[in-house]
Amino acid sequence: MVVESLIRPDWVAKNPFYSLFLGITLAFIGTSIGLFVFPDQAAFAGLLFVTIAAVPFLQKIVDFEEEKKGKIAESFWLRNRKIALIYGLFFLGVVITYLVWMLVLPKGVLPFFFDRQILTLSQPTVLGFFSQVQLSFFGVLINNLKILALILLLSFIYGMGSILVITWNASVLGVFIGSFGDYVSFIEFIPHTALEFTGFFFAAMAGGLLSMAFDENRAQYNSEKFWRAIQDCSALFILGVVLIIAGALVEMRLF
Repeated sequence: MVVESLIRPDWVAKNPFYSLFLGITLAFIGTSIGLFVFPDQAAFAGLLFVTIAAVPFLQKIVDFEEEKKGKIAESFWLRNRKIALIYGLFFLGVVITYLVWMLVLPKGVLPFFFDRQILTLSQPTVLGFFSQVQLSFFGVLINNLKILALILLLSFIYGMGSILVITWNASVLGVFIGSFGDYVSFIEFIPHTALEFTGFFFAAMAGGLLSMAFDENRAQYNSEKFWRAIQDCSALFILGVVLIIAGALVEMRLF
């Protein structure tokens, strides 16, 4: 991959802040292809090209970190904080790219190029974390737990399949910020969606690490490394559920 000559996976593994530039670079290339090569399907084409480029790159980075875990006995948070930071900065890089496009492109073409993201702001899908107005606390909670389960399933089955969901959410957030709150209230959006996305984020990590544990330890199910990975995944997912519950409470102004 040409991008690897600009930002090497081992650089990102050593210094997670390179992941911010990785997100910006891959998102700029992917969205450029989508906007100018497939303008009729720019919203989905850009997302597809970003994901195709990001999955193998981030897989290598996670592999580096998993190898280190086998050598160093650390606490749960120390074992996983770097991967969380890498994912988070990559997400932020994608957000920045979509925000820049929203600011530099003519206003008249924005609804055409980013039609799916704009539609999600008012009519959320299972891939979006912008919750629609629900009638009850349990309506919000069940909707978000479904998304949490989907992310975990995608990550487990495809290893890094959650990158698709993370990239999509980043694109929606970038479009939202660039719209200056034309579609939903910015102030009301921040508290609960911050909790929700962090919960989804931990679910993505849990599924990805669980997939790697089964792939790398097929004949070592009784090994300490395998069960430590299971414990880490369980803790991450439970933490995700707790954040989703907190987000639903905040959204419904019950907390």
